[in-house]
Amino acid sequence: MIVYQPKTPCKGETNFMPLIYESFMRQDKLIGQASANARIQIWTPNDHLLTFPYANEVALDECHKRGIDVMLGWDMQKVHMNDIGEKIATFKNVATGEVLEKPFMHGSINPTSKTHQNLIDSGITDDSGLIDVNPYTLQHSRFENIFAFGDAIKGNTTRTQTAATAQCPVVKHNVKAFMAG
Repeated sequence: MIVYQPKTPCKGETNFMPLIYESFMRQDKLIGQASANARIQIWTPNDHLLTFPYANEVALDECHKRGIDVMLGWDMQKVHMNDIGEKIATFKNVATGEVLEKPFMHGSINPTSKTHQNLIDSGITDDSGLIDVNPYTLQHSRFENIFAFGDAIKGNTTRTQTAATAQCPVVKHNVKAFMAG
């Protein structure tokens, strides 16, 4: 099984479904529903799984403990079927340019995020395509009447539903204060 996480920043946080998959696969191996040599591999063009260093360290350690292979620095180029109907993922090493094809039975692929062109054209994003906000107020750094939250904003935050939910009261408070003058 391959799990692909695109280059960061991306919409949605790198999730840890591989840990859940590994748990299911371990159970399936015990009852003979999965091959004894079945493995999970995480592929990413990044040099990390998670952007927060301590969380990344914990995640890499957990992957090691569970036998999940972590393939850092590999960008997925395409997925196709070969002549005998086998699924093949093609990866390119971001440092060396080496290309390799990996056959797989199951894949969980988080597609690369594309920034909305209308946001870029409006000038409210930074060079990464994320909305340029003050991380404490979630108010745009150049346009005072714009507030943004969730996985659309730049900054060192997780890109999860939980984070967006936690940002709601901040935006609500600051929009109300802005509207009141």
